[in-house]
Amino acid sequence: MDETQAKKIIMRLRGGFNVNFNPLNEVHVQKEYLLAIQSLDYDIMNEVITRLIRADSDKVPSISCLLQEYHKGNQKRMQPVETDCKYCNGKGFMLITKIIDDFPYEYIAYCDRCEAGEQYKYDGRKCRDKRYQTNYVINPISMYFDPDYIFTTGGEVK
Repeated sequence: MDETQAKKIIMRLRGGFNVNFNPLNEVHVQKEYLLAIQSLDYDIMNEVITRLIRADSDKVPSISCLLQEYHKGNQKRMQPVETDCKYCNGKGFMLITKIIDDFPYEYIAYCDRCEAGEQYKYDGRKCRDKRYQTNYVINPISMYFDPDYIFTTGGEVK
């Protein structure tokens, strides 16, 4: 999340809990919370705070509590999607081997023919936070070959 989003999270933490003394009113405490949450996903953290407010709005969660709840929520989102895709055998990806200068290199390609492939789709150039943008991309299997041809012939791609 960017700095503006992190500050929105802090504002929710400051205003969402019914306590006489909110430690987040202290500037140095806010800085520690900002450091802890800036590298996390804004949407997941927003959901975490909503859950924590509903569970116990009388206690401001500690940084460790926030991080534990964040990772629980993130693991639920990261559950693998299973399909019976005939192209990727339900895995969502295929490993593509290319021979370059007599050395084999393996690349991952996501399956663009099933739902399971969506979790492997990645384009580092489109990261929201400019600090984390890269040129790394996971391309679809259809970029390397025609999956229908492979499936119908059972042949290898050359």
